[in-house]
Amino acid sequence: MDVYVSTGCLKDGKDVIRVLDGYRSASFRYIELGASHEYSADIVGCLEKQPARFLVHHYFPPPPNAFVLNLASASPEILYRSLQQIDRSLDLCRKLGSPLLSVHAGFTADPSPGLTFVGHEPQPYEKAFDIFVDSIKRIDASAREYGVRLAIENNVLAKYNMVNGTNPYLLLCRAEEFEEFFRRVPSDNVGILLDLGHLQVSSHNLGFNKDGFIDKLEDKVFALHIHDNNGEKDEHLGLRPGSWVCRVLKTRSFAALPWILESANLTIAEIRQNLELLDGQRSQMTPLGNCSQMNRPI
Repeated sequence: MDVYVSTGCLKDGKDVIRVLDGYRSASFRYIELGASHEYSADIVGCLEKQPARFLVHHYFPPPPNAFVLNLASASPEILYRSLQQIDRSLDLCRKLGSPLLSVHAGFTADPSPGLTFVGHEPQPYEKAFDIFVDSIKRIDASAREYGVRLAIENNVLAKYNMVNGTNPYLLLCRAEEFEEFFRRVPSDNVGILLDLGHLQVSSHNLGFNKDGFIDKLEDKVFALHIHDNNGEKDEHLGLRPGSWVCRVLKTRSFAALPWILESANLTIAEIRQNLELLDGQRSQMTPLGNCSQMNRPI
């Protein structure tokens, strides 16, 4: 099981064709197609020529007209566009043979670009949660037809999106929310993309135990997003040996799951250094427990 590198890792990487060219030259053969790129009409043809194995992540391929995807939107137009965009992602999974599509958890209000909510009135949490559940059920039905597994990424709660110490905008930051979600969506085809950097920030700002979060949900994790931060902001830093993120990778039974490097603003040399660190940790681990659950090779 090799470590994947997100196309969002490379510095000045809005042009995904440029990123893929750089990754091909660097011989990166396991790639996650990330959510931070501009539209390119040539993207599918380029990908089909790339000598790599792919995972597809939220909002890829980027649409011609940019918008903030929200699978819990109260706006019929935004919800329709969001579902159509995920349909395009599933179709790309089919074309590339990708076994996993990961999507962001939804929001109670449609954010501005940059995922800020100032001046945005949230809908009731329960209504947003209901819409998100219905969206995932629909997407899961299509994903099963394509033989693709679906992973929901835990949201990251930054302080600037809090109101009086509370979280009025972001779904699925806490373990209890995921537990309710899986009661409502009891599909063995739907799991979690566990973003360790997001978890570190959300747990700090909401005051819950991040290791306890993993204890409750470990058996539902399908893949890991790996990057580091100072515990307070979602900085998407390179990995720091000895940090909490690295401790999780050493001590948890995630060795057989896809590990995806998602640090940002790195050079090719820095990406390689981070991949080597992860490869070194992974080679010392033995797959245990739930990690055999990915029933298709990646």
